[in-house]
Amino acid sequence: MPKIIDCTHPRIGEELTAIAGHYIWHKIDRLPYRGREVLYMVGAALIDTGCCGPSGCGFASVAGYIVDWEYRMTEGGEPVSRVEEISNAAMRSEIEQVIRKSEGVQQIRFST
Repeated sequence: MPKIIDCTHPRIGEELTAIAGHYIWHKIDRLPYRGREVLYMVGAALIDTGCCGPSGCGFASVAGYIVDWEYRMTEGGEPVSRVEEISNAAMRSEIEQVIRKSEGVQQIRFST
């Protein structure tokens, strides 16, 4: 049985500090896929405080199939959607190809 999880939507445009730099979310979107919708987020990372020199990349995080869109809010005011994990490797590959082509990102990560 597929795993259902809550996904808190990140704040768009808010810079977040990471161990070797920072990252920022640019976009939250819904991708139609095989009669369902996939929730994904797009961001950019800048690695500028590491020992190996500066670099960066565009990335996407795929939360899963949308089960319940923005069904509640956190205490901080961020929307939360309920999503179903995407565990099928072939479907992940197809979704990854679509997002990579449409968003121009280098890295794509699937939740769970």
